[in-house]
Amino acid sequence: MPRIQPDVKQWALAVIAASRREFSMIIAWMPAELRSRSGQLKDWSPKDEIAHLAYWIDLFAHNIQARREAQPLTDTRDYRAMNDAAWPVSKDWSWDEAEAAVERALTAVAAQVTALDTADLTDPQRFTLEPHRKAPRPLIQSLLYDLVDHPLHHFVGLYRQFGDAEGQSAMLTRLEGALRQPGVSKWTATTRRKIQNYRSGWGKAAPQLMDEPGWGIMEGVILTLSRNTADEPLYLQR
Repeated sequence: MPRIQPDVKQWALAVIAASRREFSMIIAWMPAELRSRSGQLKDWSPKDEIAHLAYWIDLFAHNIQARREAQPLTDTRDYRAMNDAAWPVSKDWSWDEAEAAVERALTAVAAQVTALDTADLTDPQRFTLEPHRKAPRPLIQSLLYDLVDHPLHHFVGLYRQFGDAEGQSAMLTRLEGALRQPGVSKWTATTRRKIQNYRSGWGKAAPQLMDEPGWGIMEGVILTLSRNTADEPLYLQR
């Protein structure tokens, strides 16, 4: 029986749509206690975290366009310095401005992916945002990181800040469903493993705190290391 060949481009667009849904849902869910918090450079508020994600998704879209047009890519390896530089730009945004930034960034990514074909998404020798790596990853894996893994890291933190285990579990289930597609498991394995780690880690004591702003208030809750995995380069750990 012949193997089913996935429509990777349509699946990638569906993943973007799923990411958009999760942003909308967590922003709508956000309790007043979290919405009202103000942030500092090394201690982000929930709004700062949403703006931070918008920044990186927008940069992802920018780098896809740069790669398509044979222009220099923005190097993201010094991500901590980039985070520090980006925070003052958005720290005074309203919630409406942060939401609008997310929507613009997701729309930009969808437009860039629409302009690509399956080979662009799956063949790192043809198209990658990691040309300096010895074994660059295909664009589809970079997309999964920026549209699912990275937001998931922050969304889990927000659900845990408010002690909403049910909300986190529902989100993880929705994302598992979005990743379920014949023929794509080799690209989704890392993301699916992270989802399982988050699901099994609720309520356990944290061996250490993440080094990203906004996680300091998470003491006493497990911070599953969705970063620092052997197959994820350090410069992607934002």
